Amino acid sequence: MKWPSVPSSWLTVSWAIFLVLAVIAFLAVSGFSLSIALGLGFLVAILFVWRFPFGSLYVAFCSLLLTGIIVPISTGTLQFGERAFGTAIEVSLGELVTLVVMLGWALRLVTLRDTKAQGVARPWLPLSLGFAALIGAHFLSVFSPALPDPVMVIKYTLRPVLFVYLAAVVLPANFVRSWRRMDEACLALVLISAWFALDGVRSLFMVGGDTLGLYRAHPLTLFGLNPLGGNHHALAELMVLAAPLALALAMRASEAWLRRIYYATSMVFWAVALLTFARAAWLVVAVQVFFLALFVWRDWIRAHVRVLVLSGLFLLPFALYMAWFSLGVGVADSTSARSLLLQVAWNFFRDSPWVGVGAGMFRERLSHIWAFTVEFGTAEDAHGMWQKMGAETGLVGLGALVFTFWSLISLVRGQWRRLLSDSHEARWFLCLVASVIGALTYQFFSTSLWSPRVWISVGLLLAGIRLLHTHVARRDPDFLRT
Repeated sequence: MKWPSVPSSWLTVSWAIFLVLAVIAFLAVSGFSLSIALGLGFLVAILFVWRFPFGSLYVAFCSLLLTGIIVPISTGTLQFGERAFGTAIEVSLGELVTLVVMLGWALRLVTLRDTKAQGVARPWLPLSLGFAALIGAHFLSVFSPALPDPVMVIKYTLRPVLFVYLAAVVLPANFVRSWRRMDEACLALVLISAWFALDGVRSLFMVGGDTLGLYRAHPLTLFGLNPLGGNHHALAELMVLAAPLALALAMRASEAWLRRIYYATSMVFWAVALLTFARAAWLVVAVQVFFLALFVWRDWIRAHVRVLVLSGLFLLPFALYMAWFSLGVGVADSTSARSLLLQVAWNFFRDSPWVGVGAGMFRERLSHIWAFTVEFGTAEDAHGMWQKMGAETGLVGLGALVFTFWSLISLVRGQWRRLLSDSHEARWFLCLVASVIGALTYQFFSTSLWSPRVWISVGLLLAGIRLLHTHVARRDPDFLRT
């Protein structure tokens, strides 16, 4: 990527100012009432990030996955906050931690004095045009003939859309710039995923289940909280994100026993995803395994056909149960609800095909459709990223999303052409690609499009592309070294 011919100090300071303004904007739309205690807390946290940037980054990565751990905050007397959130707002712990990391990043940038360090610290904004188009499409939806609340549209555009780009794409792409940090970032995500995988296995033995005494894997509560912040789909999304990352760590491990542990961990993650008995999870796991079998495991498969046949026989009872489970009453109700959601999304799109009915307004408008609330209860978000984008942002948003994915595919293709198809680095790279495929494919059926849990795999993939492209990134950049 070519940068304008301006001094590096201008770029770094400008980006630092933008980060500070972005954090202020996020706090504003969140209805924060700044107090002395809160200000001192932020100051201490920022200094901690400044001293330990990578440890703080890993904490941010892990906490972004914990959307169920929330911090209730009063909106005070600000009219903007009251309109958007009433009298209080619930902000996730991951958002707060990530905002502090952004401020710590800005502090490191403005304190740079060495010219060489300033050059290395220049921000890299991958997929910037795609996300600029997405953010613009969300802003344009304020002009929808459906007359959405402008405050709510602006709030949704900044948080989560802009926040997800900065937190899950830009942060890892700029911080993870050595092989050591890449391994540590993947390991942090794998470790926290392993905790929830064990949690999912434990949930299989809880009292309850269906008529056969079987139960689907799902997140359990901890001290009355659901840290993952979702149902079995949230668990499955995390598993399909983390399984290829464990394989990537196995590709990088030098000891045979450590490679075996990582391989076993990835298999456990996929098994837990299947044991959620979510139809989307089974489809996504199949897509990931097919992709890896086609590009990474091809030689191994030829040599171990018998093992694969035995594995298929082992999975057959679970597949039969999955088929029987899918015909149950509960799943039939879910299918009916999704069918109605699809019809509603189509009606919203048809009413305002160019800019949609307003960013983040799908659930609010659905709550006024009594046919859904009477039949299925509380209003839900659109089940599928294409339905959501089409309904809320229209053709402009759909075009922006397609352009973003095309930009990502172009970066992946460009890096793949520079690699030898049978090289060790190529296999490692394909594992990261498999993680992105799993995270994004799941969003064809889920409601988590703007969750950091989806896009953090994209950020790691882009960081990996940069590592492979430079060929010299063996240590941390000067502006992050402690």
